[in-house]
Amino acid sequence: MTIFASGHGYSNNAGSTLNNGDTSDFVVGSQSVKITTGGTGAAANISKLGGASFDATSKAIRLRLKLDDITHVAGLNFYLGSSSLASYYKWIIQGGAVGSNLLTSGDWVVVTLNWADATTTGTPSRSALTDIRIQVTDDAAAPVTLHANSVELIPDGSATFPSGVVSFCFDDNRASVWSLAKPVMDAYGYPGSAYIIADLVGANGRLTLPQLRLMQDAAGWEVAGHAYLDADHALTDTGMTRAALDDDSNRMKQWLSSNGFRTSSDGFAYPLGQYGLTSDAASTTDVIRQYFGYARTTHSKTRETFPPGDPYRLRSISSISSYSGGYSPTALTTATTGDIARAAANRQWLLLTFHDIVSDATTLTNTGQCKLSDFTAIVQAVSAAGMAVIPVGDVLRFYS
Repeated sequence: MTIFASGHGYSNNAGSTLNNGDTSDFVVGSQSVKITTGGTGAAANISKLGGASFDATSKAIRLRLKLDDITHVAGLNFYLGSSSLASYYKWIIQGGAVGSNLLTSGDWVVVTLNWADATTTGTPSRSALTDIRIQVTDDAAAPVTLHANSVELIPDGSATFPSGVVSFCFDDNRASVWSLAKPVMDAYGYPGSAYIIADLVGANGRLTLPQLRLMQDAAGWEVAGHAYLDADHALTDTGMTRAALDDDSNRMKQWLSSNGFRTSSDGFAYPLGQYGLTSDAASTTDVIRQYFGYARTTHSKTRETFPPGDPYRLRSISSISSYSGGYSPTALTTATTGDIARAAANRQWLLLTFHDIVSDATTLTNTGQCKLSDFTAIVQAVSAAGMAVIPVGDVLRFYS
């Protein structure tokens, strides 16, 4: 659709400042656009309205974006519509600068969007779109600068996964993955992805090494990295120095290899979903990419697509639990409007992250606990939707 070359036709709104051809900072083509908010809490828009009609059927959206500093970002949204945006689809890419954000300060990020995440106003049609808008809002405490380098339509995953694909992820090697979750998945022939804290393997209440090997060798599971030391997991990648993160990542990778786990899986899940900069201002992703082929986050304002936007920022729904503050299991399983139904209808890649599966008699105490009946209902809903179930690393090989 555009890489913001000369004559691209996009403009901004009052109260914002636009550089329509920034030749000093771009990743494709020869320039980008740069917009700065007014610092008042008002939205700044990069818009093109009333253009030639285009058809986005069976397409996903790909954006290349950069925020100089996410500290004062209150919102980042994208719109496609018609009639000067009287009718439109809207995607909320990022909210305030808390938690596991998709964009991190100073990084060019490839963002892909699918239709399952869009809300609608009016009666927009995917087959007849004329209006495009990228919108960024500050928190009224300081201006925010956004760079945009492309707005594109790319094929969605329908050719590869006609009903979408799900990856079941399990963090922290809880023993309940073997005793409760795996039997439910075994009944459907579904493998999962287990993200391991190495120094907890074989500890009380945790998976053992023989169990992990059987999960891989006999049931097709992926065994991947989460942290070598539990103490480093607690610190998170952003709480460690670059040297400490490098050491932990190297030891985690060597542990996987020396214990017979497929190096082709080559995956990693950011501890507590945190990534960005280490405590001494190095890029956590730059460290992780030296050792692993992909990294999974817990960002879920938008869901993952196939193909993905960035294999080192894979998006996943986490804290799936009926405990207060958790992601409600019924939000996944509700017919027609639930995440699973919408993912299947829109050929989406849905990554679901669990920690501890517990019996229905258990009194929940945190959002890391998911009752067995809720987990079973989620697996059944995936089966009923006809979605493929494939470990994360294996899904990526369909693309690569």
